[in-house]
Amino acid sequence: MDPHPHEHYIHIEQLQEEHVQYDAYGSSEVLLDESEHDRLNRFSNTSTLVGGSPTSAYSHRHHRTLSQSSDLLKKDGASKEANSKQFLHRFLNSESGRLACSFFFFTFVCIGMAFCNQLSDHRWVDTPYTQILLRDRGFDVIAAQADITPANNFVMTSVLFTVVGIGLICPTWTMRAVVLRRILWVIGTLSVFRALTLSVTTLPTPKEECRPSLKTGFWDMFIVALQMIPGTVEACTDDIFSGHTVFM
Repeated sequence: MDPHPHEHYIHIEQLQEEHVQYDAYGSSEVLLDESEHDRLNRFSNTSTLVGGSPTSAYSHRHHRTLSQSSDLLKKDGASKEANSKQFLHRFLNSESGRLACSFFFFTFVCIGMAFCNQLSDHRWVDTPYTQILLRDRGFDVIAAQADITPANNFVMTSVLFTVVGIGLICPTWTMRAVVLRRILWVIGTLSVFRALTLSVTTLPTPKEECRPSLKTGFWDMFIVALQMIPGTVEACTDDIFSGHTVFM
C-alpha cells in the first residue's frame, strides 16, 4: 500500500485544474481568433461593396485629400481677391490715387474736347457760311497772327510755372498733390463746358483760308486730337470758348 495516498490525490487534482485552465485559455484564444476573423471578413465585405477592390480605402483617402486641397485653393483665391480689393480701396482713398484719378479725368476730357473741335469743323464745312468770316472787336483791334506758336508757348510756359510754383510754395508732398489735383479738376471741368459749347454752337471761322482737318475714322481723329492738344494742328471753329483762356 501507498503510505501517502492523499498526496497522489492532491497531485492529480492539481493536474486536472491546470488542464482545465489550459483548456479555457485555449478556447479563449480560439474565440479571439474567430472574432478577429469575423471582423476581417466584415471589413473585406465592406471594402468589396464600396469599391470592389482593396484600393477603395486609398481612393477614399485620396479623394478626401483632393477635397481639402480644393478648399485650400478656394480660400487662397478668396484671400487674394480680398487683398486686391483692400489695396484698391486704400489706393483710391490716398492722395496718390486721387491725383492719378484727376490726371486721368483731365487727359480724357482734353482728348474728348479735341474730338468736339473736329466735329464742329465737320458741321461748319456743310453750312453756307464757309466764305463768311466771324467779326469780333478783339479781332479788329489785334491783327491776325500768321503763327500761333508764341501763344501756345505762352500758355505752356504758364502751366509749367504754375506746377513749379506749387512745388516751391507747398512745404510737403501731400499738400502739393492736393493743390495739383484741384487744379486738374478745375481745368478739366472748364474743358467739359468748352466741349459742350462747341458741340452745341458752331460759329464761322475768323481765320482767312482756314483748312480744317476732316478725318472720319476714330483712330485718325484720335491722332489729330493728340496733335491739337499741344497746338500742332489748328481747328477753325473753336473760337466761341477759348481753350487758352481755360488754361490761363
